[in-house]
Amino acid sequence: MSLEAVIAKVQKLRALAQSSNANEAANAAAAADTLIQEYRLSEADLEAKGASGEVPEEAVEPLFDGGARSVSWRRVLAGRLARHYDVAAYIERNLLGNRQVDFAYRVVGRPSDVATLRYMFAWLGDEIERLAKAQPARERASFALGVVVGISRQLYESRRVANSTATPGAAIVLASRFEQSVAALDAKHAIKKTIRAPRAGNISGFAKGVQTGEQLDLKGSGPRLGAAAKAEIGGAS
Repeated sequence: MSLEAVIAKVQKLRALAQSSNANEAANAAAAADTLIQEYRLSEADLEAKGASGEVPEEAVEPLFDGGARSVSWRRVLAGRLARHYDVAAYIERNLLGNRQVDFAYRVVGRPSDVATLRYMFAWLGDEIERLAKAQPARERASFALGVVVGISRQLYESRRVANSTATPGAAIVLASRFEQSVAALDAKHAIKKTIRAPRAGNISGFAKGVQTGEQLDLKGSGPRLGAAAKAEIGGAS
C-alpha cells in the first residue's frame, strides 16, 4: 500500500474524528494510528527484501513555529514524537542580541515519517490543550507536561509491541531509520546538541497530567479523546 493510499484512508477516518460523539472520535484517531504503524512495518519489510526506501530530507515547512516565547510542553511533545517516529529535529531561532524574536521547529526524516509526526503532533497537541484548559490556571502548564510524559510511556509500549511482530529484516531497517535522519541533519547543519529540558513548576498538576496521559485512550479502551482530534497528515514537504 502506498503512502497516498494510507493518507486517503486516514482522511476518511478524520471525517469521523470531527463527530461530536467522543467514542467515534477516539476510535477514528486510534484506528488511524494503527494504520500508520502497519504501514511503517510493511514498508520496512519490503525494504529489507530489496525495495528502495525513502531518503531522509528536511521538510520545507516547520512542524510548528512561534514568537519570542515557546510553550514548553509543545516543545517536549514535538521532541518525544519526533524521536518515536525516527525524525531528527532542531530549533531554528532568530535572535536580536541575546533575545529570541521568533523560532521554527524544523524536522528532518523520511517524508512518510514526517507526515506521521505531523498527524500525531496536531492530534495530541489539540487534545492536551483541551484537557489542560479544564485544570486550574496555576496547574495548566505542569499538567500539560505531565500528559506528554504519560502519552510518551503509552507510545513507547505501543512501538515495542508493534516491533515485536516485525521480521528480522524489517526490524533492522526500522532500527536504522533515526540514525539516517540524524546523519541527514548533520550533513546539512552544524547543530548544537545540548537542549535544556523544561521542568514542571507545579508538582500536583504534573502528577495529574502523567496519570491522565497514561490513561488517555489511544486504542479505544480507556478515557475517551474528544472531538478536538484534528489530524494533519500528508503535510510533509
